[in-house]
Amino acid sequence: MWNLELRGTGLSRDLGTVAAERFDDYVDDVVAVAEHFGGDAYFVGHSMGGGAVYGAATRTPMKGVVGVAAMYGFGGANEILGAVCRTSVALEPVIADWGVNVKTRLAGRIMARLYGLSDVLGYWFPLSGWWPGSVERELLDERLVEGFDWTSTQVWREMARWCTEGFPYATAWESTDVPLLVLLGDEDALMPPDDGRQAYDASGSSDKTLKVFGFEHDEVHWGHLDLVLGRLATRHIWSFVDDWLLERESP
Repeated sequence: MWNLELRGTGLSRDLGTVAAERFDDYVDDVVAVAEHFGGDAYFVGHSMGGGAVYGAATRTPMKGVVGVAAMYGFGGANEILGAVCRTSVALEPVIADWGVNVKTRLAGRIMARLYGLSDVLGYWFPLSGWWPGSVERELLDERLVEGFDWTSTQVWREMARWCTEGFPYATAWESTDVPLLVLLGDEDALMPPDDGRQAYDASGSSDKTLKVFGFEHDEVHWGHLDLVLGRLATRHIWSFVDDWLLERESP
């Protein structure tokens, strides 16, 4: 397994890589790696990374795609997020020339320090990133401190337009026949099932699977981050992915 860190984040930033200025830059990164493997690799993407994988799959061969709470529809099922997106679009003429990168690391450190409050707010906060109690404290601290980095206002403006204009690779996605697995959480406030399943519904794949994880069959409710790092993710999410991959690799 290989971990792709998109340009400007993680180790790619430390190596001096120029930061992304548009969402297509992230798609280009995934395409470059897929072409390096000659189409002989599966790609698993979470959240925005999943959206980049969906976009890249329309441009270059892949053995299969797994979208975990991956962005496709955006800001439609969550009224608060939708309002933020529409406001961003309305203000675009004002902020278009700012060229500002928003630092988010401090916010991550504050959320980690106020873990108890942040965790409890997950029951009510309409933009909660995880379901309360779903992620071990130490792991969540690491994710909040190290994972919050910076974001380009240009990339955010493009993502905000998805709310009104739809996924930018939608037309090509509808004719892309690649094995597809879409995994969603029943209490994911950032990528609600109604938004996330649009990738499944629109896909032109002849081999596609949709799974929404929820309390009734999967022990707990599932939010956005815990689909990847939750204390039960290994038992439910990653075992499901493993089985899906093995079914397509077995003789």
